[in-house]
Amino acid sequence: MSVDVMQIGLRHDLPVHDPFATAEVCSKRLKSNIKLLAEDFYRYDEKINSLGSLEDHDFVELAFFRYDDSEYYSSIIVKGYQRRQLLETVGMEKLKTANFLDERAKRILEEEYDNLYEFSLDYGVEIYQENVDLWIYVSKWFSFYEAFCKQDKQWLKWLRKCRKEIQNMAKAFGCKEIIICPDTGIGEDLRYKMDMSSDELLSYVKERRYLNWMTDDEKEEHRKYARHINYGDYVNGGLHLEDNEWVDIVFDKVEE
Repeated sequence: MSVDVMQIGLRHDLPVHDPFATAEVCSKRLKSNIKLLAEDFYRYDEKINSLGSLEDHDFVELAFFRYDDSEYYSSIIVKGYQRRQLLETVGMEKLKTANFLDERAKRILEEEYDNLYEFSLDYGVEIYQENVDLWIYVSKWFSFYEAFCKQDKQWLKWLRKCRKEIQNMAKAFGCKEIIICPDTGIGEDLRYKMDMSSDELLSYVKERRYLNWMTDDEKEEHRKYARHINYGDYVNGGLHLEDNEWVDIVFDKVEE
């Protein structure tokens, strides 16, 4: 299985309570035209209090934030926008008594999204209340963590390049810290924890609670040889790994 490098940005400063403000900030920071979209999924008839769903849902354009005159743009999809609009205009109590035209329409009563926004760039980005799944491709995980075991200028130069790419993306979303890990195993577990606060998520990782699926013997070996490291320690020459050690998690601070 091919394993990529996953990056999680912590403590973003996006105004996520306001989709329009979020899109405007992203447009300026990413220097990109942004189309703000919402899923068009439900059809509500107020006269007879009925609710149906579209078999193939579409998207409604809410706004377009232009950075330049190019035709290129990225899209930000506001998750659950139509549901929130119906809850505000119709109300949950009335929706509970609606005549549902199909089973899928009933999802409106319980539908919740952990992620608030999905970003369609050349890579995927998901924005949560405090965290961002940055989804920028830099390397396969094996090559990435192996590079930390090398002690030569070529690999150091490459790791500095990767760090710059990750940091630039994290800065665009106003993140203060970064967690880097493989996107399978640990990464799969962390994706279910992205709606935690940044402090909770950081504690979860540092305490290695993502090892819960392992046997006791596997956990013991993992804690003994798998290293949590700081990116800055390596690029500044202050990191040494033994032959039987490997990199499990890389932490980094976003530099100004």
